[in-house]
Amino acid sequence: MFIDNSKKQDVVLIGGYPPPFGGIAVHIMRLQDYLIHQNINCQVLDIRFRKNKNNNIFSILNVIKIRTAILNNSIIHLHVSSFGKLFRLYLIFLLFKNQKKIITIHSGSFIDINNNRTKVNQKIFRYILGKVDEIIVVNQAQRDYLLTSYSNIQLKISVIPAFIFPKSNTFKFNERKLGQVSLVASGAFYEYYGFEMILSFLKEKQDIQATFVFNGPCDKIYRKKILEIINSMSNVRYYENMTPVEFNSILKKSDIYVRNTDRDGDCVTIREAGFWGLQIIASDLPSRPIGIELIPYNNLEIFEKTISKLILNSKLGVMDKPINNASKIIELYKESIN
Repeated sequence: MFIDNSKKQDVVLIGGYPPPFGGIAVHIMRLQDYLIHQNINCQVLDIRFRKNKNNNIFSILNVIKIRTAILNNSIIHLHVSSFGKLFRLYLIFLLFKNQKKIITIHSGSFIDINNNRTKVNQKIFRYILGKVDEIIVVNQAQRDYLLTSYSNIQLKISVIPAFIFPKSNTFKFNERKLGQVSLVASGAFYEYYGFEMILSFLKEKQDIQATFVFNGPCDKIYRKKILEIINSMSNVRYYENMTPVEFNSILKKSDIYVRNTDRDGDCVTIREAGFWGLQIIASDLPSRPIGIELIPYNNLEIFEKTISKLILNSKLGVMDKPINNASKIIELYKESIN
């Protein structure tokens, strides 16, 4: 059980729910599943305006109905990228005045976005911070920033990476035979994911088979540009908007995962690749797990040298098995109501 029955309460997760299968949506889906299996009553308030046949998932249009149904000692756990829609959050906080409120900040762009807010949005943001019982950030840099920038507000902040273990994966994905070395890269169709550098390398390495997996929103012009390059290459394939089960089936059959970007909160896919034992190369950001190979963002020369090292030594770039952070979140829930 979660806690003794006299104090048992609901958890309401607020954020996007799949599909599409972005990082936050997958985190919420897995967290809800984990909580239910721990006998914790958990509902999701999907911020997207749509219906869902799952009895435990409600559209944001049903927010009033949920508000009247849940107990005052329930936990409201909001999941945000970078606090982009502050007014919507403000309204949610007005509706759930009596409940414990926890916010998880997922985006690596949060600090830059927050530093460029208008004065009005800064005031709303300060109001929200003052009403939050707990804040979860996915890396230490975000925690340090909040404690320094808002030192006049008493904040309780925990660093908990967003990765939650996938279910046992028995999905069989129909894919063609890969070459001697197989590489995976993923992200959205935006220039800051640095796909062009990886593709430039692969053009000269026909013995390496690569799979690119794209998800979420996109820059249509950049998407067209990248797909034109991929479609001209015989050793590269791509998929869009795969489910987590489908994506994991590709990771399990691959050797190296590459993440080349100048922004990440705490990349869940890196930890997912680490979970399956892949060698990992990633751009050098503060939130990277110990054990993976780090390179400067978009540096083709160092990327080529690092790939060569990993091919020669299968032990390089392999991180320790990640922790299932759902258990840490449950501990935080317990502390918040005791």
